[in-house]
Amino acid sequence: QRVKYLIDLTKPFVAAIATIGTTKGPTIYLVLVYYNQLFDILEEAIKRLKNKRIPWKKDIY
Repeated sequence: QRVKYLIDLTKPFVAAIATIGTTKGPTIYLVLVYYNQLFDILEEAIKRLKNKRIPWKKDIY
């Protein structure tokens, strides 16, 4: 369950890296768009973990 959670959390990062890596000369604009989206994902994950009672989820937070 822990591994699945971490895999699900990192999927958007893998997709962003793959997209940026396959474009011909990524622009700053593209990088900033992905940065903002990924940061929002992290903030949402932190909010969800904040009130968890399961020890391993509390450790992640």
